[in-house]
Parts: sequence; C-alpha cells; structure tokens
Amino acid sequence: MKANTSSKIFNSQYFHYALVFFFCFLFRFIPPFAVVTPYGMGIIGCFIGVIYGWSTLNMFIPSLIALVGLSLSIGTLPLIAAAFGNMTVAGMFFVFMVMGVAIEVGGIDWLVNKLLRSKLFMGKAWFTVWFFLFLCFILGNFGAIFLVLIVCQFIASLLKQIDAKPYSSLTCLLFLGVAYCLMMGQVVFPYLGLGITLTSAYTAMCPIPLDMGKYMLFGLPLGTIMTIVYVLIMRFIFRADVTPFQNLTEDVLGEAKPCTADQKKALYALLAMIVFNICSAFPFLGPLYQATAYLTMFGNAIVLLIIMGLLKRTDGTPLFDPKKASGYVAWDIILLTAFIMVISNYMTASETGIMDSLFIFLQPMTQFSPWIFVVLLIAVAAIITNFANNLVLTIALLPFMITYLTQVGLSPTGPVILFFISCQMALCTPGGSPMTAVAFSMKDWVEPKMMMHYGLYLLPLLLFFDLLFGIPLSIILF
Repeated sequence: MKANTSSKIFNSQYFHYALVFFFCFLFRFIPPFAVVTPYGMGIIGCFIGVIYGWSTLNMFIPSLIALVGLSLSIGTLPLIAAAFGNMTVAGMFFVFMVMGVAIEVGGIDWLVNKLLRSKLFMGKAWFTVWFFLFLCFILGNFGAIFLVLIVCQFIASLLKQIDAKPYSSLTCLLFLGVAYCLMMGQVVFPYLGLGITLTSAYTAMCPIPLDMGKYMLFGLPLGTIMTIVYVLIMRFIFRADVTPFQNLTEDVLGEAKPCTADQKKALYALLAMIVFNICSAFPFLGPLYQATAYLTMFGNAIVLLIIMGLLKRTDGTPLFDPKKASGYVAWDIILLTAFIMVISNYMTASETGIMDSLFIFLQPMTQFSPWIFVVLLIAVAAIITNFANNLVLTIALLPFMITYLTQVGLSPTGPVILFFISCQMALCTPGGSPMTAVAFSMKDWVEPKMMMHYGLYLLPLLLFFDLLFGIPLSIILF
C-alpha cells in the first residue's frame, strides 16, 4: 500500500515538473495575444511556470528551471546581472549568516521568550498579533526586504515556543500579515525609501504640488486602520485559532534563563545590523548615513561578520563559524528572490508588449465618472501587483491616472496617494514581492498552496476596506 502511494506521489511530481518545463521553455512558441510580443510570451511563460511549480512542488527546483528558461529570453549575462548582481540578493546571503549565529547560540529564542513574558503580551492574544503587525507597518520604510528576513525568523521562533500548530490559518495569516504590513510601511513616509521615489515620480508628472504633511496625515491613519482591519479579518472571517497565545503562561514558557555572553554578542550584532539599515535611510546623519548607505545591506552584513569573526565565544572559538552559519542560509529564499528581482522588472519592459496590452484594456475605463475610474484602476492595479513589481507598476500607471483626473477637474493628489498604498497588496503569489516570497518560503509553518488560498481571499477583503476608509479620508484631506 505504501509503495503504491509513494509511486503515485512520484508520478504526480513528474507531471508537475513537465508542466513547469512546458511553461518555461515552450510557452514562448504559442502565438502572442493583443500586442504582447514573442519575447513577452517567453517572460509570461516563465512566470506562470514558476508560480505553478512553487504551489505544487517546492521553491528551489522550479526557481532554477525558471531562471534557465528566462535566460533563453533575456540572455544569460543580463540574467546573472539582474538576479545575482542585485545588492538585495547578494546581501541576503550574508544577512542569513548574521542571523544564523544568533539562532545557533539561542539568541533569537531567548529574545522571543523574554518578550512573551512581558505583561504587555501575556494572555493578550489578539493585541500581541496586532502589535507585531503594526510594528512591521511602522518599520517597513527602513528596509522592508531586510526586515522581513528578521521578522519572519522571529515569528517562527515565537510560534515554536507557544507550540502553535503548523500549516494552520494562524501561521499562514501571520506571515502574510507581516508581508502586507511591511509593504504598506514602505510608502507612508514621503521622505524615505520607496515613498520618496513615488512622490518624486508624482512631482515630475503632475503640476499640482504634493503636500507632504497631508500625505502622512493620510497614509499613517489609513495604514494603522488597515492593520486593525487585517486582525479583525483574521479573527471574525477566518476565525484563526489563537489559543496558543491565549494560554500563554509562565509554566508554558518554562524557566526563564539568563542571556549568556554568546547570546548577548550575537544579539548586539543583529541589533547593529538593524540600526545600520535604519541609518542608511536618514541623510541628516551625515557620515554615518553615507557609510551605511554606500555599503548597503550587503556591505553592512559583511562588516558585522568580520567583527563577529574576531570576537570569541566563552569556549574560546570564534563567535562567527562560517561552516555553522552557512547552514542557516535559506537557498530557496535566495533563488526565489533572485527570480523575482528579474521577472518583476522584465514583465513591465516595453519590449514585451505586456504594459501596452494593459493600457488597451484600461482605456474604456475613462468613460466612467472620476471616482468610479479611480476605484476600477486601483482594483486592477491591486490584482496586477501580484504579478509585477509594485514600484514599476505604480509608476507605469501613474501618468494614466494623473492625466485623466486632471482633465476632468479632480485633484489627483488624494487618489494618487490611495493608489500608492493600494498597490501593496501582493499577497496571492510569491512572485508579487520579495516580502511575500519570504513569507511563502517559511516551509516549516506554511504551504504555498495554502498561502495562495488565503491570499486570494484576503485581496478583495483588504481592497474593499482600503477603499471604504481611504476614499472618504482622501475627500476630507484633499
């Protein structure tokens, strides 16, 4: 009986791999539709293939297949430069090593245990969930890709200590919530990170000046409301079981152990990496900003690894052991992120014809009234952002929105800011954003198929409440 079951699984895997190969290597030969080019068909095929592979097989092998397939369309050297020459992808390798030291010496587990013993969280299940999501929202502008690696590892340790059930609604929704809140946090501060990029694009396209104060008065309250909405959706719609949080007591957590010297060193290094990343976002810090911004996440992590290699453990060995630390490098996340960095940009390249096809599809929407147009455009963007780079998509659709609203006499400022925030709902596929990809890759706690299932339900719910609260707030402020 067991042999038959194993044979069926083996055969089904061959079928899934065959489909992945078909999309990544043969889809390009299907006649193009609309104004999509044969080049664009190759890009689309690789994306469909890898999404299918991630949901039915694993993250690692389908990513490799898709990267090879993609190289046939864009060339091997451009692929390597865009994927592995990317500072985010290269930096992730060394960030994982810094985190690996903290995990190996038990520093992360000690920190989680310490926080859970706080009166602020003890027995307050839903407040604990909201607090961590709100913290992700506030910190999202200080390097969301970097922070998602740390937060997801922290959440994994937390779930382990409270004996949470893996592959449950709680675990899936928690990791998706982390990704969503970090993505929202990227755009609420107009002077930092992704926010300054989007506001600069708006300023270049629109003659109406952007009031930065009103921007934050709009973004911060709306983002805070959406973190609350997310938790309420978890509680009343998905009915996530938070019993492990609710039953949290001193007895469940066990004896409180003091932080060892090795744990302190590893946690200080992890804290330094976070501080360096935050400092790289503030130009007024002068030389410190210049150094951390110039080094990037890649260089900052290497500097810390050098320092950790010089520090000694209590047993006399180096704090940073390359062999042990490299065991904590999540190669599936690195490959997955490398693919996303390439595909998200090439999906919107002019040579593919994909964006031109999208504009043809959007043109009839200009026949509607201004606010109906805004709602429809935001809805379409929220869906497409699950398949394309958030930033590129937003900037590509921005002129379309600004031109139409200016022509009909409606100030585009409020709708545009709402548009920025609404384009951060890439929760349905791991290809939507690096933050979602990392959330999907927490294989000890979630399954990609389950994550897609919850993402598909979350998207219309979050979009509805985003518009429900965002439109009145936009009208009041702008």
